Amino acid sequence: AKSSESFKQVKSETALIQASSLAAEALYTTQFTASAAHSDDRSEPENAAFSAQSTLADSYSLGVSKNFSSGTSVQLAFEHQDVDFKYPPPGNNFQTPDFYGSGLSLSLSQNLLKDPFGYSSRRNLKAGHLRSEAQSHKAEAALEQWTQRISELFYAAWISKKSLIIADDAVKRRNQLLKTTRLKAKRGTAETPDLLQVEAVQLLALNQRDHAEQVLNNHWRTLILSLKLPAEWMQVDPRLVPIKLDNPMPKAISQCESFRKKGVPASESAVVRMNQALKESSDLESQAKKKQILPDLKLVGSVGFNGIERDPADSISEASSTDNPAWSVGLNLSIPLSFDSERAQYIQAYSQQILSTAALNEAKDDLRIAWMNDCSDLTRLLADTERAKQAYSKQRRREKLEDKRFRLGRIPVFNFIQAGDDAADTERAYNQQQVALRQVSWKVLRNASQISDIMKELSQTYEKDN
Repeated sequence: AKSSESFKQVKSETALIQASSLAAEALYTTQFTASAAHSDDRSEPENAAFSAQSTLADSYSLGVSKNFSSGTSVQLAFEHQDVDFKYPPPGNNFQTPDFYGSGLSLSLSQNLLKDPFGYSSRRNLKAGHLRSEAQSHKAEAALEQWTQRISELFYAAWISKKSLIIADDAVKRRNQLLKTTRLKAKRGTAETPDLLQVEAVQLLALNQRDHAEQVLNNHWRTLILSLKLPAEWMQVDPRLVPIKLDNPMPKAISQCESFRKKGVPASESAVVRMNQALKESSDLESQAKKKQILPDLKLVGSVGFNGIERDPADSISEASSTDNPAWSVGLNLSIPLSFDSERAQYIQAYSQQILSTAALNEAKDDLRIAWMNDCSDLTRLLADTERAKQAYSKQRRREKLEDKRFRLGRIPVFNFIQAGDDAADTERAYNQQQVALRQVSWKVLRNASQISDIMKELSQTYEKDN
């Protein structure tokens, strides 16, 4: 089943769980930078008599930067440079020796209006985690839907197999009845219309058996292909494959008893929890987008140290000793002529907030209705299934009694045929009731978010047995 295409679609929902969290956290990922460059500057100087003919330089830099959820950006950088001046004659007699320059700097930036103290950053980060949580619940809901679809296939196969068994029994009864009626006709105790009627119903019974067999084969092939079972299984006669009904009713009954006493469970369904997370996420995003309709005012500051020596190790040591400090602090202000883009983004976020709130309320209403309807159906189907079982038992008994009366010539052939048809119809109705009872039981368990736990238990049991 796990190799089936339908289950792969469920797995694709699971693969997306971390995407939103990773996207939100990407802004706070530490960035490392490195660069190396060689330059040869031979441009004509303004004062050729006292300027270098060329300047050769090798530059190297390393840096690390990081954004924090407080809205603060920090950058630490180290730079090193090797400079060599070349002078034309006669200046080359006074050639300046090479020197090495090193620098260490720390820069900070804090947004004061759009993201004061991380107001927007924290909300965007939390919104990303909530979207991942919503995706997790969506994957759970997809698994529940997949489980119900697979159970429908099994139930359809079970009913079609039972229908074929009923049709086979009907053909056997009709053959026996036809044999008996022909014998009576030869003896003169049965009339021609009786024989014609028995022959007709025997032909119809063959048609019904052929149809039931075709339906079972169709369901069997669908089951094999849907679950990616070995193709060789298609050659197996599905009548020989044991199919046993499950028993989800006790757990469903227990859940409905709890619902009648306490109302909708606090855990709620996967769909409600998904919409709850999406609603909270859209609330945070709307709040963050609203802050963007403000000027971009940043507090910036930097501090640095440098060293210039003829030895590279000395320049690095001098820069790291903080003997030559330099610092700056200031404000950067950026105001667009209009905030059209920011307003558009806020309107979209606010609209999504309204939609997600409505979707959550609708999901809660749907869940409450589902609990009431499904538990009501469960109570009804428990009683209906028991009555159908009793009716089936009585019709089978009636069929046997009518068979004896027919053999004794106390009833016409029509009564005996009708008794057999009624028994078959009652058995089919009983089978339908059994399936309907289990289907509504699974609905109740889905309302209670129990399907995932049940699937895990079944998986663990299967692994232990194999």
